[in-house]
Amino acid sequence: MHRAQKTSRFNQWLDRFILLMLVSLVLIFILYPFIQVIIRSFYSDQVFDFTYYRHLFENPTLITNSLKLACITTILSLISSLAVALYYYLSPESIRRVVSIILGVTMISPPFVTALSYITLFGRRGWITYGIFKLRLMPYGMWGVALMQMLGFLSMNSLILISSLNQFDEDIIKSARSLHASTTRTIIDIILPNIKPAVMVATFLTFIRTLADFGTPTIIGGNFTTLATEGYLSVIAQGNFQKAATINVLILIPAIVIFLIYNRQLMGSVSSSQKVDQSNGNLPRKGWLFQILRFVAIFMLVWISLQYLTILLSAFTKMQQGQRILTLINFKEAMPYIDSTIWRSVRFSLIAAFFGSIFGLLIGYYGVIREVKIMKWIDFIATLPYVIPGTFFGLGYILAFNHQPLYLIGTATIIVTNVLFKQLPFSSQMGKSTMQAIDRNTLRSIQDLGGEFSDVIRDGILPLSIRGLILSFMNAFISTMTTLGSIIFLMYPRHKVLTIVMFDVIARGRYDIGSVIAFYIMIICILVYLSINRLAKWVK
Repeated sequence: MHRAQKTSRFNQWLDRFILLMLVSLVLIFILYPFIQVIIRSFYSDQVFDFTYYRHLFENPTLITNSLKLACITTILSLISSLAVALYYYLSPESIRRVVSIILGVTMISPPFVTALSYITLFGRRGWITYGIFKLRLMPYGMWGVALMQMLGFLSMNSLILISSLNQFDEDIIKSARSLHASTTRTIIDIILPNIKPAVMVATFLTFIRTLADFGTPTIIGGNFTTLATEGYLSVIAQGNFQKAATINVLILIPAIVIFLIYNRQLMGSVSSSQKVDQSNGNLPRKGWLFQILRFVAIFMLVWISLQYLTILLSAFTKMQQGQRILTLINFKEAMPYIDSTIWRSVRFSLIAAFFGSIFGLLIGYYGVIREVKIMKWIDFIATLPYVIPGTFFGLGYILAFNHQPLYLIGTATIIVTNVLFKQLPFSSQMGKSTMQAIDRNTLRSIQDLGGEFSDVIRDGILPLSIRGLILSFMNAFISTMTTLGSIIFLMYPRHKVLTIVMFDVIARGRYDIGSVIAFYIMIICILVYLSINRLAKWVK
């Protein structure tokens, strides 16, 4: 009896400790940096200062450039992703499989890889512009940035829309066909209105991500600058943290407004975009609208495939005496840049993925199963990094952890912690979804047999959550391997990862080295994706 009481007290203590630790970590590593950026934007040397806000609104070029670019990219991205999603939905199984592979591979690519391939193909010495047509064009500026952002967002937006289409009630389509409705009218009058929530999610995510993207404008923007690029340069080139904080707060405002209004739909897209069912639209593939959709979709899929094939060719070829030859010299030249960086990137990604998956599962457990009241607020805070610009999150870590008692600047800990909590929204939503699918009676039966907190977790929660943990781990690993914005301000030379090195060499004009690094990142992510996906199927 005495031993049973000690075991019971230990489990109660363990339960409270884990809950307290979870709440504290979310508040310290998400909310605290968030608040620090907002405070810093209004203060200079501990004096209230509205100077940078006034300057930005008095000279609105950066704001108008950012909004103009975001609108153009959003429109182009929405049109292209709708065409791809509808083409997928209306196509036979063989075509769907090809589209899924293309979208899947391009989803796990490094950041700004489209900008790299754009320069390789259409730059002043581009393979197409100069190599074929002998033209010396300047493909930089706003439209080049918009086109590359459109390609960069194509895969995610298409998968969000495809997921919504696959949940569509096909009986409605069958009813329309029984009334002799054409494919064109069915798409316009039935399908599009019913996927409006997913369209809105894709629209808002594109708008937010365009505002926050500094990599693409920095590489191919030329003289065209945006709030995101200016915020990046304010830290890297000027060391002006108040100006950077002000810019990031301005970028944050539309993101937070959208997040508060469409919180449920946005977070639903986090998990739904990671899975693609295989339902069939059962619509005849004919009509003028289908022909347009097919043309646009095939064009976009070929274009994005060409962009990524260019990266591979650029990694394995080199110009010699006016001709491009196959060689491995680029890999040899890349070794000094990435010798120890590869394993460091993988190690950071594994740590962030493991702990992020566990934290997400615990947030789901305490929020859904235990229904702890404070977890509603913790869950809300945990989802904030999904819409916070990456540079905002990284800047927050600089401001929050550059003094005691948590001095983390210059350590590997701050990098791993940053990427862990940056990817936490997906893990927490996956944890919630997993907990909602668990039968409460199973857990009650463990307790009825005398099981304590540790028994419920070990014998009930973990075995029933394996698939969710695997998917969460896979997403966190790939996201960490390909992240840039949230960690670029936190890097010291001894802690650099592949994406940072890739950004540096591209900015210096070493596109061949950048292609090699992009190739390594893609191979690592694909291998992990295939391994984890096979494990998930085996568990299922």
